[in-house]
Amino acid sequence: MARRLLARHQAQSGLGTQWTFGFDLSTARAGVCRYRETRIDLSVSYCLRATRADIENTLLHEIAHAIVGAEHGHDAVWQRKAREIGSTAERCHDLTHTAARWVGECGCRRRWFRQRLSRRLRHGAICKACGRTVAWRWNTGEEPAG
Repeated sequence: MARRLLARHQAQSGLGTQWTFGFDLSTARAGVCRYRETRIDLSVSYCLRATRADIENTLLHEIAHAIVGAEHGHDAVWQRKAREIGSTAERCHDLTHTAARWVGECGCRRRWFRQRLSRRLRHGAICKACGRTVAWRWNTGEEPAG
């Protein structure tokens, strides 16, 4: 489906033939348009949970980004193009990929959810609200996705 949609818009919508498609392991977003690499990626996690219609809409969303260029973000030019090629032009999906692996909490009871912890976060995250160190723990499964 992805390659078929990409080929159709390369032929009909002015999308260059150098654009390719692939999958990535993101758990924080559904898709991404990588302008420098001329590549559109979809999250494997998202694709395993989304409907065929949602996946197609996400692909069209990213193809619209590729056609209009990085400078347009989600502005009116991008929205017009997204609708023109068949996307709903919505910015976000409503699927939860996976529960966050890590939960951070500070003295003022604020919480952060992360899939991965960098060394910097693990050993030195400070809450901007209270100034205390954020303590990270493994999410035991009762926490929502971040």
